[in-house]
Amino acid sequence: MIAVGEVKTSVNSNARLTDALEKIRSAKKLDRSNRGRNHAFIGPGISQGWIEFDPRNNYKDQIFGFVFTSSSLQRGTLISGIQDFNASNPRQHWMNLFCAFNEFVISYEIPKALTPNPMQATYLYCTADAEKPDLLLLFYCILASFVDEAHVARPNYFDYGSIQTSTATYHDLTSS
Repeated sequence: MIAVGEVKTSVNSNARLTDALEKIRSAKKLDRSNRGRNHAFIGPGISQGWIEFDPRNNYKDQIFGFVFTSSSLQRGTLISGIQDFNASNPRQHWMNLFCAFNEFVISYEIPKALTPNPMQATYLYCTADAEKPDLLLLFYCILASFVDEAHVARPNYFDYGSIQTSTATYHDLTSS
C-alpha cells in the first residue's frame, strides 16, 4: 500500500474532518515493516535490503494520506481543524494532502517549496483563489510525485507464513 484516501462528498463539519483525519492516522499506524523484517522496495522490482524501512522517521516509507472532497468547511475553520489534529498527533500520522477540488488544496511547505512531507514541514500550505482552475492537476502532481519516490515494503513471505524452519529430507540429484 502506497496511499490511502478518504473520499467524501463534503467535509462540512469538524466531526467529518476529524473522522477523515482519524482514518488516515489509523492507516498510517499500520506496521508495514513487519517489526523490521521487510525490505524497502524501490523502483521497478528492486529490493534494497540495506535501506532501513522506517515509517516512523522516513517520509518515503510512510503511507501517503489524503482527503478528497468537492466541498469543505471555510478555509480558516478547516485550517484550524487540521492544526488542532496535528497538535495532538505525531507528524508521521498527519495527513499529507487535503483537496477540496472546487475550493483549495492544503498540504505543507518547507522554505520556498511545496511538499506533502509533514516530517520536515515548517508551514501549512493553502492555495489561493486564483489557483482554483488548477486544483485537480495540483492534487494529481503531488500524489504522483510521492508515488514516484515512495518506498514500499517487500514482505518476507516465510515470516508472514510463520515458516521458520523446514523438516524436509535431502536427496542426491541423480541416482548413481
